[in-house]
Order: sequence, then structure tokens, then C-alpha cells
Amino acid sequence: MKITFHNFGIVEEAEIDLKPLTIFIGPNNVGKTWTAYALASIFGPYGFADYLDAYLQGDIPDRYDTLDNTIEQVIKSGASTIDLVQFAADYAEIYFNNIARYVQHWMARFLSTELASFDNLSVSIDLSQSKTAFMDQIVQAGLRNTISGIREKALMTLRKVSGNKDISIVSVYVARHQVRINVSVMN
Repeated sequence: MKITFHNFGIVEEAEIDLKPLTIFIGPNNVGKTWTAYALASIFGPYGFADYLDAYLQGDIPDRYDTLDNTIEQVIKSGASTIDLVQFAADYAEIYFNNIARYVQHWMARFLSTELASFDNLSVSIDLSQSKTAFMDQIVQAGLRNTISGIREKALMTLRKVSGNKDISIVSVYVARHQVRINVSVMN
């Protein structure tokens, strides 16, 4: 995976070939720490949460139709499934680049600095060389997570079994001491 930074503090331009183990080496004050923090914010929970809030508020222009349609299906029927490998093939690079474009909105907050401006920061991500390995990791990953705060006090449970390409989404609605549970069978 190649990541390119432009106008990131002292880093005017940098291209990083990100591998499972990437080590930054160099003298003090050349941007190693900020670059590592930027990568952590883009690929970690901080960037995801900030981006998700902006997406749900409609502040992100690109939409993920498959995801939006799946959420509507879950709201209507209580369950749905996404072929996560196909979804990643269609949207992974778009998603990571959208987060990378949005990074300038949260970088000062993430780095706890008011002294630096990130208005001209540009980050781009190229998955082309690592897409096969990325897809293999998706298939091998397992997941069980709950998302709360969806419409009507709903909880959504996401489940993916290691070795399976599908992710199942099940809703549990809680309303006035009554619980309705919808169950989906995972492949």
C-alpha cells in the first residue's frame, strides 16, 4: 500500500510503501512522529469515528450505495448480508482516500496542537499493489460488534466468521420494555 503526503508540517512530500512492519528512521524534527500519528488516525478508530460522524451527517459527498441500501434493508426487515470481499473490491480504496481527504479536518485535534495548520494537507492512498493481500485478510478476519444509536433506539450486531466473505447484520429494536429480535443465519 502506497501512501503519499503533501504539505504535512515539515513534510513537503513523502511517499511511503506501508508494509506490515514499517519503521521510520531519521534525525529529529523531520516529521517521523507526525507521519506515524497521521497513519494511526487514518487507519485507526479515531479517523473511522470522525469520518462516520461526518458521513452520517451528510458532510461526505461520496456515498456507499451498497452500505446505505443494506442499512435500509436491516431497518425494514431486521437483517441483511453484505459480500464483504466484493464491497471492499468496490469501495476500499475510495473509502481510505475519503478518510485521507478528511484527515485535515481532525489532524490538529488528533495531534493536540493549535499551532499548526493542516489546511493544505493532502494524503492519498494506493491499494493496487496490496489489494490481493488485503482481500485475503478480509476473508480471514472474524468480527462480532454492536452498533448502537441507529434509528428507533436500535442496536445492530455485525457478525463475520473467519474464512467467510459475508458479514451478517442483525437488528435488535428496544421500545417501551418490549424487545424484538431479528436473527439472520450466517453462512
